[in-house]
Formats: sequence, C-alpha cells, structure tokens
Amino acid sequence: MKLAAAVLIACAAVIASPASAGIPLSKAVKACKAELAKLTPPLKAYYSDDDNTRLNETYMWVAFKVRSAEDRMEKMVCKIDNDGKVVELKTR
Repeated sequence: MKLAAAVLIACAAVIASPASAGIPLSKAVKACKAELAKLTPPLKAYYSDDDNTRLNETYMWVAFKVRSAEDRMEKMVCKIDNDGKVVELKTR
C-alpha cells in the first residue's frame, strides 16, 4: 500500500513539474524541422531522435539525425524556448 502511494505521489510530481510546462514535443519538432529546411545546402533527410531530446524549465533540445547534401549522416541539436522559437541550431 505504501509503495502504491509513493508511486502515485511520484507520478503527480512529474506531471506537475515546471519542466513539463513548455510547448509540446510535436510543436518543437515542427519548428525545428522548419529551420532545418532553410539550411543551405539543403539536407537530403532529417529525422527527430526522441531518445536524445532533453528539456528543462526554459529550453528544449531536440536531437536530429540528418543526411547532408554530401550524403553524410550527422547529428544536430535544435534548442527551442518555451514560446516555440528556435534559439540555436548546431551540429554535434
């Protein structure tokens, strides 16, 4: 019984945490993909890497696997704020 109560309290803390108060992941990915589409030379392909996506109270870092115009696979990270504005896009 105590274990079940502890699990419920932990779940409530995660749901109510400020880190989850930002924009939804789908909106962040969409904003980042729009920025990736603007790059020159254009990328051949890009895929979000949800396993390496991180967030805190202020920013979300969305990881991408990209295929460059030279056909190389690279990793990029898109830093986005809680308003959905892309702050930084860089290669890892």
